[in-house]
Amino acid sequence: MTSHRAIGFWYNIALVSFMVIAVTLAATIMASGFSSSDATKEVLEEALDESRHGLQIVGKISARADVTNDKILVTGTPLTAASGGSVDVKQDYFKINYKLIKIDSHTITYDDINAGSLNEGSYNSMQTAVADAKASGLIDVNPYVDTEKPERTSAFIYWLVNFDNDGKIDVGELAILAIVYAEQDKPSTGEYLLVEGLVPEGSILFMERTISNISDVVVDLGGKIKE
Repeated sequence: MTSHRAIGFWYNIALVSFMVIAVTLAATIMASGFSSSDATKEVLEEALDESRHGLQIVGKISARADVTNDKILVTGTPLTAASGGSVDVKQDYFKINYKLIKIDSHTITYDDINAGSLNEGSYNSMQTAVADAKASGLIDVNPYVDTEKPERTSAFIYWLVNFDNDGKIDVGELAILAIVYAEQDKPSTGEYLLVEGLVPEGSILFMERTISNISDVVVDLGGKIKE
């Protein structure tokens, strides 16, 4: 498990470093008028554009848990668009990959679990959004109230702040990436969870967590507040 985290950590550091350097160079070249080849300008402009069209985690990642069985039932990750950007998160465009490394080092991986989004309006709680997701057919079981177990792990997106109901996360909007876990995919204490969001141009979201001790029905998985 340690090796996976180390690889992921240094990969992300390298990726972020490259993006920062590329964006800085792009801004310098375009602002100062220094000469550069068209190819170089194109690469730098693309890097600058991609940095404006990513997703940022903007608060605490939380989870609903089954304390008795030491299992996470559903997680919610708060997201907004990077400054100046707008991100289309509709099912046919936004892909969500999922990986869980179990305590015994067994790995569970899914290439795409995006079931869609609740584009209309906004929600005050994840519990209400999960109920509507089931009613809309995005998920097959509501882990808050149903006794049966989900047959598949599914992700969907809903909004806390929604300006235009267009299926995109715009600057100033706040959305939640919710994941409802099938029985065999439910994370437990100490296990390593990785979620990546991709669009055709590449990765725009990377979230990894080691599940903290499940001692309450609401679990704080950490996060950060946008500066």
